[in-house]
Amino acid sequence: MEQVHFSFNFFSNHPIFLISYALMLLTFISFWIKRTVWLWAPLLVLSFATALNARIVSPFTIFVVVILLACHLLLHYELKWLAKFFLVIVTGVISLLLNWHLIKGFSDVVLARGAAHSIHSLPYDYIVNYGTPFIGVFILALNSKLIEKRSDWGKTAAMAIPYAIVSAVVLVLIGFGLKCIGYDFKFTPKIVIWAFFNLILQVIPEEAFYRDYLQKNLRELFPSFWANVSIYLVIAFFFALTHFMTVPKLSFAILSFIASLLYSGIYQLSGRPEGSMMCRFIVNIVHFWFFTYPIIAQ
Repeated sequence: MEQVHFSFNFFSNHPIFLISYALMLLTFISFWIKRTVWLWAPLLVLSFATALNARIVSPFTIFVVVILLACHLLLHYELKWLAKFFLVIVTGVISLLLNWHLIKGFSDVVLARGAAHSIHSLPYDYIVNYGTPFIGVFILALNSKLIEKRSDWGKTAAMAIPYAIVSAVVLVLIGFGLKCIGYDFKFTPKIVIWAFFNLILQVIPEEAFYRDYLQKNLRELFPSFWANVSIYLVIAFFFALTHFMTVPKLSFAILSFIASLLYSGIYQLSGRPEGSMMCRFIVNIVHFWFFTYPIIAQ
């Protein structure tokens, strides 16, 4: 797969890359300001145009994005069971391929080679892909029930934040048991850059896809109790497989599998994609600040 190599200071020398991702972040933010096609669509088009100009995507990707948009538009309407099942599967496959960086034309960008955030942290390569946001952007734009009232933000946060703290502790204990992580407290300005890309390339799009798309639509198609249990396990499997493709270690996949079950739990409890997004982002921040992942460096 084509790669464009640069370090963290690349953005200051090539601002068009930063502009492209910043516009994508603004696209996501616009959904909670005023979700209207007249706001999010121009931001998304500008982001994509700058990505084309920066050559981190090829013209072929326009075809992929249009197909994905068409699928989500069709899912916006009432469909017969078989038609909806077919669309859910097709859209899910395309989204998974995007999430796995397997669709030609979306270039991998090496944000940092051999990055280490403290003297104790083990180095790793930080790679991003512009295709990943598209697994969630049309879900949030067209089919998600997002928070509109300030009071609902408070209710969701009151549920998600304690849940996230408990989840972080559970994952840390399991991670130590599996020898996936090690203690490493650090405070670095790089957390701002890390949080920026973590939010737009992982937390928002992936939680929109795995929870507010797969979990919601599959539960509507298969509403029985045991079907729902199976759905959580299947989603956790694909979530773990996504992480396994990045870090091919069984113990890391197991940790990701458990994390997915926890995120599915808060989504179900809160009934909001924002619940799982808050939970996952807090868990990620806690892990970034206090721990290192020696298994990634391996």
